[in-house]
Amino acid sequence: VHRIKLLTYEEGQDMGEIMQVYTCGIHTHEIDHEPVFTYVEPGLSINHLKVTGTHKLQGKITSPPYFSSTEMCKVSDPEAESAVNDLLQVCSPQQMATMLGWFVSAHLKAHLKMLYGQFPLLHIWGNAGSGKSKTAELISNLNGTDYGGKDTAINASSMTSWAVIDYFAGTTTVPRVLEEYNKSKIKNEKSYTFIGEMLKASWNGESVLRGVLGNKSSGGRTGAATIEIPILAPIAVIGEQGFEMPALLERSVEVMLSKNTREGRVSYFAGASIGRNKLRCVGKALMIRALTTKVSTVRQMFDEASQVVSDKIDDRPRYSLKVIYVGLQFLKKTLVEDLKFSDEFVLQIDKLIEEYTKYVQHIGDTTSEAMAHSEVDAVMDTMALMAAMASKGVNNSATQMTLQRNENYLIIEDHMYMDVTLCHAIYRRYMSQVERSIPAIASAKQFKILLAEELYFVEECTVGNHFASNRQVVKLSLSKMAEKGIDTSLFMMD
Repeated sequence: VHRIKLLTYEEGQDMGEIMQVYTCGIHTHEIDHEPVFTYVEPGLSINHLKVTGTHKLQGKITSPPYFSSTEMCKVSDPEAESAVNDLLQVCSPQQMATMLGWFVSAHLKAHLKMLYGQFPLLHIWGNAGSGKSKTAELISNLNGTDYGGKDTAINASSMTSWAVIDYFAGTTTVPRVLEEYNKSKIKNEKSYTFIGEMLKASWNGESVLRGVLGNKSSGGRTGAATIEIPILAPIAVIGEQGFEMPALLERSVEVMLSKNTREGRVSYFAGASIGRNKLRCVGKALMIRALTTKVSTVRQMFDEASQVVSDKIDDRPRYSLKVIYVGLQFLKKTLVEDLKFSDEFVLQIDKLIEEYTKYVQHIGDTTSEAMAHSEVDAVMDTMALMAAMASKGVNNSATQMTLQRNENYLIIEDHMYMDVTLCHAIYRRYMSQVERSIPAIASAKQFKILLAEELYFVEECTVGNHFASNRQVVKLSLSKMAEKGIDTSLFMMD
C-alpha cells in the first residue's frame, strides 16, 4: 500500500495543471502570445495539438454536446453525405443557408470573438406548425447536441432569471436553443425584458454581475462579493412573432418559416431525421477543423465575405450577414476537403451559397431592408397606428389616446410637421393604457434628441398660428420615413 501511495505521488508531480472551467465548447488561452484552442465537454477535453485532459468541466451543463460518444465521420461516407444532402433541402435555399451558416459558424465563435468580439443571434419565427423547433433541433446535430432526443430546448416562459443566466453562460461555441420567446406567452413583463437584455448581452459576450456571500478573504466592505458570469453562448431563439426590440433586431439574423416553405420537402426532413447520428458525426469533423483552424484563416474568410456583403448595409446587420457567409464556406471546406464528399454534393452546396449571395446582394440593393430599425422608428410605427385609429374614430376613452391630423401633426406635400412634445405625451399614455407595455423611448427630451439624428429629420421650424400655436415643431420627410420601413400611409388616412 505504501509503494502504491508513493508511486501515485510521484506520478502526480509530473502531471500538468488541469484547468477547471464552467462552460463547454472551444476555449481560448494564450501561451507565449500564441492562442491555444481547447474543446471541452463533459468527460472530454482536447486541444488543437491533440493533447487531452488539460481541462475539466465543473458542474452540470444543460443540453451538452455529445461528441465524446460520437464516431468520427468516415471519408466519403455515403450515409453522411445523404443525411447532409437531405438537410440542405428541408427549407428553401435562402432559409436553409441562413440557418445552416449560423449553426456552423458557431464552431468558429471563439475565433470570431478574438477577432471582432461579436456574434449574432439567430431568430427563427413563424406560425405554429411551421417546423421552427424541429428544423433548429435537426441542424443543431452539427454542433453535437441532441435536442429532440436526449435533451429538449428550454422554454422561455418557464425560466427564472438565474436559469436564464446559467443556460446562456453554459457554452462558448455550442448553440443554446430558446423556445417560446413570445410576449404573449411570458406573462411577467420583467421576465420578458430581462431575457431580452440577456439576449443583447450575448452579442459581445457581456458579463452579468451576481452577488454572493463573501468571507474574510474577500476584502469587501459589505461582507459580500460579486462574480462575473459572461454570456458567451451562441443563441438561437424560436418564437411565433418577430423581434420588436430594435436592439435585438440589429443584433440578429431572422428567418421566417411557414407551412408553405415545407411543402414538398417532407421526405427530405424525414431523411435528415433518420440520419441525425450521421449529422453529429459530420459535426465532429466541423469541430475538429475549427479547433485546428488558425485565427488568421478566419480573418481571411471574413475579408472574402466583405466582397459579397454590401457596404450600404448598417454595421451590425452587415457583420451578421458576413458571419453566415463564413459559416457556409467553412462547411463547404470541411465536407469537400476533409470528408471528400462527391462532386454532385459540391454542386448542391454551391447552389445554396449562390442563393444566399443573391439574397445578401438584394438586401444591399434594397435601402429599406438595409437600414436598421431604430427605437425612434419603433415609436414612429406606433404613432402611425395611433393616427390611423384617429382617422377611423377609435378613441374609447375620455382621455386622448390617438393622434389627430391637423391638431397633433400636419401633412404638407412630402413633409410631416409634428408637435413632438404633445405627440410623445399621448404616445406614452397609449403605451401605458392600451398596449400595457414599456415605451420604446420614455423621455420626450430623449426622443426629440434621437429624432434629430434620423435620416428623415429635416429641421425644427414654426408653421403658423393655425398649428401648435406657432411653437417650434419638427419637420420630417415622409419619403425617407418610408425608406426606413415606416408605413407613412397610416398618417395620411382620411
